[in-house]
Amino acid sequence: MNKNKVSIKIRFFSNLRDTFNTGEMEVSLEAGSTIRDLIEVFCTSNECRNEILDKSGSLKQYIKVLKNGNSIDVLETMNTMLSDGDVVSFFPQLGGG
Repeated sequence: MNKNKVSIKIRFFSNLRDTFNTGEMEVSLEAGSTIRDLIEVFCTSNECRNEILDKSGSLKQYIKVLKNGNSIDVLETMNTMLSDGDVVSFFPQLGGG
């Protein structure tokens, strides 16, 4: 791969699979890209944006994002940097009782 680009695998779970019509996709981003940049690339429709982002452009509270199994909440949230080969997973918060 071009060293100015990174390949990122995205995984969607639960109802997000329906929103994105897939459980998994791979995207190519510029080196130095963040979670925010990744969302801008794959989340181009209003339906997508409304599903995972609030009106301010932040992740909705019930959407959990993991980078290589680690919550971005304990990393740098939407500013978490991505590297070639990273796997980013999107989960809606699941409730139950």
